[in-house]
Amino acid sequence: MRYTGALVRFLIGLILFIVVLILGVLKPDLFSSFTGSLPGNFSFKIGGSVVYAPVLAWVILSAFLTLVINLFSIPFRRASKP
Repeated sequence: MRYTGALVRFLIGLILFIVVLILGVLKPDLFSSFTGSLPGNFSFKIGGSVVYAPVLAWVILSAFLTLVINLFSIPFRRASKP
């Protein structure tokens, strides 16, 4: 029973990952609408294809998700032993 907190966190993370993955597949323009005009986003035209790399958007998203995950994990943290 001592792994209950870790299991709950894992399941919440898994559910959020699946929701974002499904939204990204079904509505790809949902995420590109706010990341298209940032200055750190690169697009390359190679032959007949266009490769789009939203580097700055990835950095911003990573920082935001790190903040959110840390805020949600505060109630699950254990007090450190002196």
